[in-house]
Amino acid sequence: MSFFIADEDAIKRGLTTDIYFLRTKEVLEKKGVSKNVVAEFTASSLPHGYKWAIFSGLESVLELLEGIPIDVYALKEGTLFRNKDLRGVP
Repeated sequence: MSFFIADEDAIKRGLTTDIYFLRTKEVLEKKGVSKNVVAEFTASSLPHGYKWAIFSGLESVLELLEGIPIDVYALKEGTLFRNKDLRGVP
């Protein structure tokens, strides 16, 4: 049995992204739009029975993004979060 494990190069080239981002990029390119965009990543669900999670992995993400002209705003590493806010909105 083998597992697909993405390497750094595949991630940096966007080969492991969600299809949503590929389609969005395609639409923007077809329309000739080349402005900066904003992306937000959320956890719409957690494993069954889990009410919270701990945010981690930011250091690895920042390392992958090194050299790319972007701004990253994120929770502090180790922050407890829920998949919905206090009003129940994901």
